[in-house]
Amino acid sequence: MKKILLIVLVAGIAGCAADNQRHGYSMSWSCDGNLACERNMGAWNGNGTFDNETDCLAWETGFLNSFGYPYDSVSSCTAF
Repeated sequence: MKKILLIVLVAGIAGCAADNQRHGYSMSWSCDGNLACERNMGAWNGNGTFDNETDCLAWETGFLNSFGYPYDSVSSCTAF
C-alpha cells in the first residue's frame, strides 16, 4: 500500500512540474491565397505566441471569422 501511495505522489508531483514548464501557447496561420487576408496580416503565412490558451483561442476565432473558411487556416493552440 505504501508503494502505491508513493507512486501516486511521485506521478502527481511530476505532472505539476510538467505544467509549470509551460510558458505559453503557439499557433500558425495561412491565408491560403486569400489576398484580403494577406494584405491585412502582412504575409501569406505566419505564427503567433500567446501567454494563455484563452487568448490564443480568441485570436484563432477572430482570424477565421474575419476572413472566412475555407480560404484561411490556422493550427490548433499548442502549449510550449
